[in-house]
Amino acid sequence: MKIGILTYFFASNYGAALQAWALTRLLREAGAQAELINYRCPALARPYALDQIAAKGAGGYLLGVAGHLARLPRRGKFSSFVETMPLSPSVTRRELPQLGREYDAFLTGSDQVWNCQVNGGDPTYLLDFVPPGVARLSFSASFGFSHLPPGQGEFYRRHLQKFQNLSVREESGAKIIGQLLGRRAQVTLDPTLLLPGEAWEALAEGEPADRAPYILVYQLGFSSAMLDFARQLGEKTGYPIQVVSLPLGRPLRARWRMDAGPAQWLGLIRDAEFVVTDSFHGTVFSILFHKRFFTETGGSIQKTSGRIGHLLSTLGLEGRILSPGQLDSFSQEIDYSGVESRLAREREASLRYLKKIAGLTQGGES
Repeated sequence: MKIGILTYFFASNYGAALQAWALTRLLREAGAQAELINYRCPALARPYALDQIAAKGAGGYLLGVAGHLARLPRRGKFSSFVETMPLSPSVTRRELPQLGREYDAFLTGSDQVWNCQVNGGDPTYLLDFVPPGVARLSFSASFGFSHLPPGQGEFYRRHLQKFQNLSVREESGAKIIGQLLGRRAQVTLDPTLLLPGEAWEALAEGEPADRAPYILVYQLGFSSAMLDFARQLGEKTGYPIQVVSLPLGRPLRARWRMDAGPAQWLGLIRDAEFVVTDSFHGTVFSILFHKRFFTETGGSIQKTSGRIGHLLSTLGLEGRILSPGQLDSFSQEIDYSGVESRLAREREASLRYLKKIAGLTQGGES
């Protein structure tokens, strides 16, 4: 079966690139001829365009431009990483319908592919271009919010009702689909969690093993509380801080690692003593590498933090949500044996479902 994948693989965003890498690898290991459709959503490819002000608001627009500028030093490494993945020829929105004859199915996911506030309402990720007779699939797709924005219900209903299956990453997404369609969507893990830590270890690049201990801060939203926590953790441990993104909320004395590509980012998490983050994938890889970590779910990312809360509750890690009281027990180790046991069960179920929807189980069930 030849499967074309629609997802955010190009945005110089660590989680987006790594989940695309994982999903493609998993489908190919299962026997599918899977490749990423080389389509670049205008709202993500050009976040600085003036028409984005109306879509995101002034604050969201400025944050998007700042994030775009901060990612410029790493673009070369991201381009090299993307080139290692199986890609279709570059295609525009107008050219997408021509792909219908070239694939047996199209699959969208993971990441926030159904977040209209991220992709500017681009229906490509709802597979609107797919002709009748070609399967429309999703795997661990995310809305990125717990409730649909006002006036968007019919837009989503019109497209989602045409899917052969509906797999989402969070319970909140399953609830949205249930309300829209009266269908039960399957909740599955993000593709990055379907590969064990050893697989990511092989991809990670790091510095010499005798490097000094450090605290890694990876921040996406605006939060002075998160940065205050990181500073205080540094004072308690005596460890220096390294940051991979712009500190948003207050000044922070740290070593900046703005040019880290995906492999270097993985290495920075793997080799850190502590990780402080508000990122879903920052949390994911902290778990996969068995790190002591703290995750911020407030601040400006609060509206999209349901995906983090769902992950932590699934794995019994609710206690890692950042709070001031955690500084009193910062050195407490995490029982990763219990976490791995829960993760193994969820991983098995999600892998089984991925093979099923791709038509790869015995008898070609889909």
